[in-house]
Amino acid sequence: MKGVSALLTLAAVTTFLAGSHRSAFSYSAARQATEGRIDVYVVGAAFDLVGTSGSDGAVVGDCAWLGASKSHTGVTCSKRLGKAWEQVWVEFVPEADGEVDICLQGEWYEKGAGDEVRLVWADDVRVEGAQIRNGGFEEAAADGTPAGWRFAGEFPAERYSRDGSVAHGGKACVAVWYGSQARQAFAVEAGRRYRVSAWFRVLAPDAVPEPRSYRFGVPPETYTQTLRVAFDSPEAAGKASVAVAPLYNDHEWAVSCRWDDNNNAADLKMRDVMEAHAYRGTWYLNAPSSWFGPEVGRKLLEGGNSIGGHSMTHPFLTFTNRNRQFWEVLAVRMAWEAAVDRPVCSYAFSFCDFRNRFEGHDVHCDIAEALRRAGYYHIANGWFNDAMPTDLELSPILPSDGAPIDRAAARFLGDAGHRKRHPGMSFSMHVWYNTPEGWASFEKQLNAYGRRPNWWYCNQNEYAAYRWQWRHTKLGEPARRGREVVLDIERPVLRELNDVVPLTIKVLGTSPDAVLDAKCGTADLEIARGADGTPLVNLHHDRTRRLPDRIGLVENEDNHAELRQGDVCDDFPNVRGLLHSREGRLFLMLENGGLGSLDDVTITYRLPPACDAGIIRRHVDRVAGSFADSVEPKVARDIYKYTAGTSFYAAQVDFARAGQGGRLHLSCRVPEQSRDASYPQGGFLVLGPIASEGAEAAGLESPQGIAELLKEPAALAAELGLDWRRESRNAQQLLDPEVVETAGRWDSRQGRTEYYVLRSVVHSPAAQEAGLLCDPTTVRVVLLNGEPVADESARLRRGANGLVLVVVRAGDRSFTASNAGCFVRLTAPGTRQRLTDIRYEAQKH
Repeated sequence: MKGVSALLTLAAVTTFLAGSHRSAFSYSAARQATEGRIDVYVVGAAFDLVGTSGSDGAVVGDCAWLGASKSHTGVTCSKRLGKAWEQVWVEFVPEADGEVDICLQGEWYEKGAGDEVRLVWADDVRVEGAQIRNGGFEEAAADGTPAGWRFAGEFPAERYSRDGSVAHGGKACVAVWYGSQARQAFAVEAGRRYRVSAWFRVLAPDAVPEPRSYRFGVPPETYTQTLRVAFDSPEAAGKASVAVAPLYNDHEWAVSCRWDDNNNAADLKMRDVMEAHAYRGTWYLNAPSSWFGPEVGRKLLEGGNSIGGHSMTHPFLTFTNRNRQFWEVLAVRMAWEAAVDRPVCSYAFSFCDFRNRFEGHDVHCDIAEALRRAGYYHIANGWFNDAMPTDLELSPILPSDGAPIDRAAARFLGDAGHRKRHPGMSFSMHVWYNTPEGWASFEKQLNAYGRRPNWWYCNQNEYAAYRWQWRHTKLGEPARRGREVVLDIERPVLRELNDVVPLTIKVLGTSPDAVLDAKCGTADLEIARGADGTPLVNLHHDRTRRLPDRIGLVENEDNHAELRQGDVCDDFPNVRGLLHSREGRLFLMLENGGLGSLDDVTITYRLPPACDAGIIRRHVDRVAGSFADSVEPKVARDIYKYTAGTSFYAAQVDFARAGQGGRLHLSCRVPEQSRDASYPQGGFLVLGPIASEGAEAAGLESPQGIAELLKEPAALAAELGLDWRRESRNAQQLLDPEVVETAGRWDSRQGRTEYYVLRSVVHSPAAQEAGLLCDPTTVRVVLLNGEPVADESARLRRGANGLVLVVVRAGDRSFTASNAGCFVRLTAPGTRQRLTDIRYEAQKH
């Protein structure tokens, strides 16, 4: 099938079921690298490299692929490139005398048969602290390669440019790749700091698209405060300037903890251990349940902790449909806010899954959008912005679950560029300390980084809210009136921040003793001093703005249109509320039967992914009795990718009542849309699960075998003792419409390897070439019209085409997205663009 290999993540399937057959797919199209990367390895792996840091914006880390005992004997530094030459550097300190090896390449990527090449130009290599040979590649050896350098793979002549047409400096440079790295060793001395740098450039700058990024379309809502700072003289006031501190109270560094999953007794013990060591943190939880509900959640909050979202059901989010993604992230926020009466603003991904090999930027962008629509602005997965920049705030994490953390902590603290972007680190990720020795080791780690006077020990909500304010606060031009400076400060509203952490204003340019006083007519504040004596003003939110004291939830699962007696919650027993959708409009009703009115009401409608706006805000002064509102969301993406499954609508109603803050969440669900047959889901018959021994006995090990067997599909099913079945109704509710359900579960079945045969009739309006995008690690055989898909070329004929896939569910991988189903996309040849003029049909015969 033409273009198949490049679409299969540019990797080839190297074996069939038994590993003895020629690949069905092979590589054709080359791609250029998008990153420049320097690795440095100790020759002989006899000592560690410590004190590592790298270029601003680069990803720096240990070399885990060397093995647990050797991961610290190397350091890797990679940086995404633009269109121009860019320098990448990495620093380290060796712990002993010896040799290290420089390794220049592009990014790592999954290779199948090893025949894919992603090239990047490299030039002008330098080592501060030592000498290397021919760092500019100007000197050629007798064999035509750069003198002094060796290459891990083949080095064709065309990868050595010597005419000045490409080079950064001089006339020569080389093209390197993951698979043919340029290497050179040099001697190092213990305790001495070295910096290795190189210039990198993509092969074809004109072919580099502008980097894809994501930014939410609705700006943060803000309000303005006025701060007055009094000085001891007009001269001092005239010299003074102000700035927002990067961290609360101008702390040097922030430290937090984040723990995933509902783990009951272990989570409660972790809370006690953290409190004993003066740490705070956040528990990222799935849906409240009978065994892990409000009571446990409230106990976890003790000691200054918070709760974050971790999805309702712990899915591989990128394999679920877009409506399900939105429900998973929003419903869990609403449920836990109502359960513990505490706002939630931070999210952590189940299985750390927010981007897959099939949809890349597309699914990454849609998940970011779902989070922002749901009211999150912070992610506890610190690499969320690596592949695609977004406007969400992040918290980098230390190595997880008891792994050594000192090297990572030293790298965070020692890298000035990293500290500027992310001035914090978090202990992570699961409470899996099951022995006294495990707990003791963890407490030793806490002790190593605890109780430092100028560090901020915070939970993730606090860190998120402060950093969000730091990024989105705008300071007006100071007005100087004698000994006073008057300043307008525009900052995000508390209702959207969902944490009360104050904003720290630094007073600069004058003597610390010159600041006499500070006042804000609408808010409380404290005057403090930074570690260097800088005067600080910690400004709270306006007194009239407060977080909710109680939070309620009223769900409308059947989308009924009239208020019922049951449309009420325990938190607000005198307030009935309802949200429902009808004929493209969203209707909200409130009935306030209490003694006091609902004042300063803000309604935030949270809309599913097909809608254009994302959120719609409404402000209402007062609700005394009955109140009704409606909005008509504009549908911007009326395609099945965004309408499949059940649409989820929500409204967050914030208000004040009798001196207390309240929040009422309302939601409704709208049944799924009719299937679009141009998507594969629902268009296949499935046979399985088939145990591995059954697959061998039936002859499913080769394309020829399965082609012969499928001449009589009913006989094949009878021989295996199974029935050809349609996908379950749950598939449409859970999985993406490009995922054909197999097991329907993320976990493997007790370590057993199982196979599934997927069969569809694909109707095409005309004969056309097509590519196939699916998972080469799970798809073992592909047949089109009874013929194996091979040699990179196949055609859909006009009319009906039989498409068959044999898929494996590997028992040695306990949790994977592809355990639940098989991603299938027929594409325009050589692209990832879905064919939209075809139709998948599940036919019995």
